Amino acid sequence: MGVQGYLSLYTMLLGWQQYDSLWSIMVATGIFYIPFLYIVVKGWLQPLLSQETKSAAVISVRRIIIGLIGGLAVLCVAGLPTVTLQPNAIHFQPSCDGTAKIATPGNSGTTYDNLPVPSSVTIPLLWYVVLAVSNGVTDAAISGLSCVPVDLRNLQNQIDLSTIQDAQLKAETKEFYQQCYLPAYSQYMAASNNPTLQNEINKAKDKFGQDDVSWIGSNTFNTVDGFYNRIQSSNMISGFYFSPLRDVIEAQIIPHPKWGEPYCNEWWNDSESGLRLRLYNQLAPTAQTQITKLAQTFPQGSAALQDAVIKSLLQKSFLTMGFIDRGYASEEDNRAGLADKAAMVAAKVFTVKAALMEYPKLHILLNALPVLQAVLLFGIFVLLAFALPLSGYSIGFCFTASVMLFSVTFCSYIWHVVSWFDAWLLQSLYGAPADSSTPQATWVANLLTNTVSPGRILTDLTISTAYIFLPFVWFAMTAWAGIKGGAALSSLEGGGITGVANQVGRSTSGLIGK
Repeated sequence: MGVQGYLSLYTMLLGWQQYDSLWSIMVATGIFYIPFLYIVVKGWLQPLLSQETKSAAVISVRRIIIGLIGGLAVLCVAGLPTVTLQPNAIHFQPSCDGTAKIATPGNSGTTYDNLPVPSSVTIPLLWYVVLAVSNGVTDAAISGLSCVPVDLRNLQNQIDLSTIQDAQLKAETKEFYQQCYLPAYSQYMAASNNPTLQNEINKAKDKFGQDDVSWIGSNTFNTVDGFYNRIQSSNMISGFYFSPLRDVIEAQIIPHPKWGEPYCNEWWNDSESGLRLRLYNQLAPTAQTQITKLAQTFPQGSAALQDAVIKSLLQKSFLTMGFIDRGYASEEDNRAGLADKAAMVAAKVFTVKAALMEYPKLHILLNALPVLQAVLLFGIFVLLAFALPLSGYSIGFCFTASVMLFSVTFCSYIWHVVSWFDAWLLQSLYGAPADSSTPQATWVANLLTNTVSPGRILTDLTISTAYIFLPFVWFAMTAWAGIKGGAALSSLEGGGITGVANQVGRSTSGLIGK
């Protein structure tokens, strides 16, 4: 039997284990028999109050017989635990993840494996069939949806929650900012006095974007001669070995130091110790894998996506330290006055702070929904032990409870539909138009890192509402159907079958009277 989440592997077993325990208590205390007493008393009393004595006696017998047969049938099918469920018979496999193994209780690869796993449990036949059908229909519905190559929402959330955890790396980033970016930016500001240099800068900005010079990993500063290839670190940097041709001051010291003072383009781009690579590796391996897969769909898109992610990482890591300024956040050129620039920086600081507090809520919601579903199903399994006898072993109650179990289980499909729609909505909102000169990778980079855009706020608000509101609409529909269907069966049970008994009783009384 398939289930809809890792936690459900365990709540399925633990819930029915508690059901078995409570059902044993109901049998031992005699509560188990009370509904049958109610059926006998009701079947005897009602005809007696509305019929003549002779007719009432015949009708009562038939009512009691029919009521007891119906109650016993419900008890055997929906009450008595008869079907044995082994842990290895329950499984879960995430949709749209061909590499994920099939998880079973005790072997899911999650921390839920610390939960106790019953060796086996027994389930009433009706509920076993209902759960098997519900999960089967849900799985079939989910498999009918296409899978997007990369879960942009999940990748977006991982990037939003990523910061520089390595204190030494954070300190080195500050050094690079002070020793490389600030001198380079000062030269950029003075480039208007050098037409040749200004021309090269304009070519680079046309290629890499007008905002490229606004962060420490600027491709303009890395490629245009006179910037990072000429500016050198003023301190020895770990990972960059001493070079007598480059480190002329250290060359005069004997013995020579192990580490040297790299040029800024070395410091940033080195394939082993470069700051860019080490910052990018602060992302979780799963996020890096998704970025690599996403970059494969864009010509020359990998570098643009990685740069965008590193920008976001820098922004979030240094925001709370008062280290945010033009080098990290501002998208405007320095043509504005000092007051305007100060206002823009202050506005961005407070806006980004608010965004960083708000967006993780959607990530938490997405992870909480399957857990909430598993807990709700667990509660229903347990409470059925009390609810079934309290219903008087009613067929109508069995129908309503079956609809309830199906409704909660089918929510997995609803959430998957929302997630599927969200992926296409994100691509449609952030995909570059066919006639756009902006590279597609730049549009996707904006999606992954732009936490304060109106488009992203609108998308997150819409999707968050859909994740919560659509299940409520679904529950309203199924609750109406369950209540109406249960009432119809109850009326058949209490009115239709009883009416037949009444008619048989009246006919029998007539024969006796003759």
